[in-house]
Amino acid sequence: MKESRALENIISIKSEIQYGSNDIKQMKRIKCDSLNIAIKALEEIQQYRAIGTVEECREARERQIPKKIILNSEDDMEYEDYICPNCKDILQQRRKGATRITIYKFKFCHNCGQSLDWSE
Repeated sequence: MKESRALENIISIKSEIQYGSNDIKQMKRIKCDSLNIAIKALEEIQQYRAIGTVEECREARERQIPKKIILNSEDDMEYEDYICPNCKDILQQRRKGATRITIYKFKFCHNCGQSLDWSE
């Protein structure tokens, strides 16, 4: 039995409950088949909802694609800011002209999970 047929049967079951039916054995079989399909469909919907919405999945996929970090190094600033291209959070700072400070190149933003591209 297909979902569309199960839906039709559920509608008829509702009518049967409201108005009564003469063929009880056949209605029991139809009810069981239709309810089993409805249960299966609802369980599948619950599994999809546990994963997330389509938009959430698409957004998560986009965050897996590395984006170039933003370097904010204005002349009047004492520090250079390395900024996440997605959430604009500061990944780290470095004093301008400092040669001993090594930049740790995180693979992902600690705030939003965006994959990062540190290439020049």
